[in-house]
Amino acid sequence: MKKRILCIANVLWWLCFALYFISSAVLEIGTNETLYFELQIRAGLPESAGISAEALEKLDVHLASCLRGREDWNVEWLNPEGGPLRVVVDGVEQDAFNAREIQHMEDCQQLFKLLRAVRLGLAIVAVLLLPFIMILEEWKEKPARAGSMAPVWTASLMITVPLALFALWAVIDFGSAFSFFHRLLFTNDLWLLDPTTDLLIRICPSSMFASMGLRIALRAAVILLGVPVLLTVLKWISDRVRKRKTNETVEL
Repeated sequence: MKKRILCIANVLWWLCFALYFISSAVLEIGTNETLYFELQIRAGLPESAGISAEALEKLDVHLASCLRGREDWNVEWLNPEGGPLRVVVDGVEQDAFNAREIQHMEDCQQLFKLLRAVRLGLAIVAVLLLPFIMILEEWKEKPARAGSMAPVWTASLMITVPLALFALWAVIDFGSAFSFFHRLLFTNDLWLLDPTTDLLIRICPSSMFASMGLRIALRAAVILLGVPVLLTVLKWISDRVRKRKTNETVEL
């Protein structure tokens, strides 16, 4: 029983470990205005959006600040009188974002706040699990095989399988996967923006989200596959060295 509890505790710890770093990757990549601009340039912006490069960079800074939790993200910071964020679009100065776009960004802001809270919770659970695991290691009746990799691979596969299936879906049909993702996260349809009236969707093309998703997927792969493979190889080497030393001792 104690061995089974220990295995479950180890799986939970590795789940927290992996999810913590994946959520960190989402937060870092999702709030990187420099990356926004790089991907927008690749997509043919700012010309296709009808704004200047300087205006696009300014908008990126404000959008990133929104996702970082800044409440006045839609305010002209450099304007002593304040007022809503404005930009020149197709030669005409206007408010950068309309009410629908602002509300959608505030929904996104709440999601990122929730993700930061979840990440903190994962860190706390992982820290609390460590002494519990150490106690169980001391109390178990029969020592388990040293350095068993079963919990690591179990936790990895629990996350990898659903993520891989979603990634495959996105590769086959990015549009439907993108829509499903938004319907899952949002309780309204404010994310359904019109490029003819909404600047936000023009400066955030689907190719930008796809590239950001790929970067997050690569970091997730390092945690979910790279770390388990590395630990498995190290364990194999350690077992070989231990076995060799044991054989040498027996011969003596």
